[in-house]
Amino acid sequence: MARFILALIMGAFLAAPAYAAESTFGDGTIYWPGSPEAEDAYPEPTDHNTQDHYGTPDITGGVASATDGLDSVQFNIVITREADWTEELWRNVWFVLYPGDLFLDTNSDGVWEYVVVMNPDKTDWTPIDTYVSNTQFGLNRDAGLYPLHRFTAPLQAPFTGAYPYHETIKPANFRPRYDHPIWADMGSGYMGAQVGSVQFSGWPTFPEGYNMEPLPVTFDFNTTSLQGLNIPTNNLTIGFTISTASDVILQQVSVASGEHRPCPISVPNMLLLQ
Repeated sequence: MARFILALIMGAFLAAPAYAAESTFGDGTIYWPGSPEAEDAYPEPTDHNTQDHYGTPDITGGVASATDGLDSVQFNIVITREADWTEELWRNVWFVLYPGDLFLDTNSDGVWEYVVVMNPDKTDWTPIDTYVSNTQFGLNRDAGLYPLHRFTAPLQAPFTGAYPYHETIKPANFRPRYDHPIWADMGSGYMGAQVGSVQFSGWPTFPEGYNMEPLPVTFDFNTTSLQGLNIPTNNLTIGFTISTASDVILQQVSVASGEHRPCPISVPNMLLLQ
């Protein structure tokens, strides 16, 4: 009888499906190390190198979840407002901002392994000073599937030669964090093959009656094309920012994926233990 009971308990545990584990992360990064602007202070009136975020938005952190590999990454974004901004200016500034690529370093060794490419068809990038209206950007922020590529660029890449990143762009009347990596350069030589697609939740619209509550932005890796990829999450570094690099995420997380929750023993099975 004891062996039967033990077998029943073990069977219930082994039959239990893996469940998603989560790891929350904050934002402790002002800029990515090695970026050119890290070497020099920003011009007056404000030194942006000492501020976690300036202008808008504030990416306060987020949540990474995993089952048998990475399931999703969610960022929590607050559309902050400067004291001297009118309601119209506040909305207009948000209207000209775009999400950057999502970079993943699966062993936190300073070299990316994957990137979610938000603008795979854009190869002609205009210098930042010529971006003066929203209609000139031609960048993506809609909900939908976006390609996940292998990407072997170092985080601290030399700012010469085949530089692996596209940098900050400048909307009208809004100064960015200059020369900060935003998107991966599809033609730099660091870009590898596409391995599938990731579902992006879409860039938030400015809510009516907004009171600076966090708005979620999610990259979902549970797509048909990524089945079996199982991106490791035990020692994962996540890199993300927006088109102006007004706030920058570079956070290391550890999500113990593939854990199991024992199935409860039903009433009929309990009767067998008598």
